[in-house]
Amino acid sequence: MNYHIFQASAPLKDYIEQYYIFEHNQYLATEYEITSTATCYSALVFNFGERYRFQNSLGDNYLTPQHFMAGFSTGAFQVFPKGKINMLGVVFKGTGMTTLFPSVKLTTLLNKRVSFVELLGSEAEIIAEQLEKAANTKEQIALIDQYLLNRLERFEQTATLADKAALLILRKRGMITIEKVAETLNVGERHLRRVFGQRLGINAKLFSRIKRFQYINLCLTQNETLDWQEFLVEGGFYDQAHFIKDFVAFCGKAPSAQILKSKQIVELFTAKEAV
Repeated sequence: MNYHIFQASAPLKDYIEQYYIFEHNQYLATEYEITSTATCYSALVFNFGERYRFQNSLGDNYLTPQHFMAGFSTGAFQVFPKGKINMLGVVFKGTGMTTLFPSVKLTTLLNKRVSFVELLGSEAEIIAEQLEKAANTKEQIALIDQYLLNRLERFEQTATLADKAALLILRKRGMITIEKVAETLNVGERHLRRVFGQRLGINAKLFSRIKRFQYINLCLTQNETLDWQEFLVEGGFYDQAHFIKDFVAFCGKAPSAQILKSKQIVELFTAKEAV
């Protein structure tokens, strides 16, 4: 299985974390389970292979739409690809999705996969068809980038308070208190919490905790010789119990089990950034 990462053009950098291509050159006769952790990134996924099953910790279990938008996930979830695997994804930063797609509300996408065609109608069908007919990956990335640049020109507006707060939390890797976010943006903490929840669908503290978890999970996967005590302090954890509690909440596993699983996923996917 191959997972290739591509960067968006410069004007989109504040809105898009990355594009990716996920593909496999063999036909999977049976479902293959892939577990993902909580995430504070939303996504747009074009699936040119078979539809696959999605399951989360809330008890949802259904076949994903062919092309869909996905909101933040507050807990672990599983996907079960099978058959032909060929997907193109757009991963949005903070409120990037709602900036580029103002009619789409993050509050309605939390822990869900919703049909892109149902949300955008014929426009979604047209871009999906263009991407599927593209001659190669380079052409696909150029098409999706231009499509989103066109939407940015149509809908770009001054960043809201919630937009700025979300980007600040992401830049700080979740290692910042909401009090400090409010102070940095020169607003009241109560007001910040209210507008953040209205815009993103989850509260600012949870968003920050999930981002911190994602960063720490990545660090643990990549570095086996960490000074644990120093790492816990840097991560803003009171003690080891607090650290473990967050891990279990966001991935359903203790740190040791999750590190092993993450390494297995890294070995499974040939993940690299495309040039």
